[in-house]
Amino acid sequence: MRISCAFEGCEETFESDPFELLRIRGTQLHAHPPDRALRILIVDDDEDLRILARKALTRGGHEVMEASGGAEALELIERDKPDLVLLDLLMPPPDGFETLRILRSREATRSLPVIVLTAKGDEASATASFEGGATDYLSKPFTPPQLDARVRSCFAAPRSGNGINS
Repeated sequence: MRISCAFEGCEETFESDPFELLRIRGTQLHAHPPDRALRILIVDDDEDLRILARKALTRGGHEVMEASGGAEALELIERDKPDLVLLDLLMPPPDGFETLRILRSREATRSLPVIVLTAKGDEASATASFEGGATDYLSKPFTPPQLDARVRSCFAAPRSGNGINS
């Protein structure tokens, strides 16, 4: 059985481990133990956005770190090894696209889930983000349930090598 779903307010309980069959088949999962909070890094030069995202994520039980730019984010990622990164595109150099390129070029962070979180809600930015290796894309403004759904979706679905769930 394969289940892939992410929408606002969705919660589901399973009697058995729904990922066991996928592990048996050898499918790579970005699954995370439910008994441990995710370590999430928010990278955005807008302090108000970081506050909003931090409140939403900590309410969900996650541990949150913050960086105001790409250089600081790269240092935190190397040192603290987050489980997920929320990455703005429009920041002082290195911007989000360059930060994502650097993350995907490094073996240690190649498969680190990255959700691009940006005010650039146009199709070209979304396409460039996915082509650059983003796991997901969320336009600002967003609601806390939308953010929660995107975060959960990064760890709920098997990921194929081409960025499309199979």
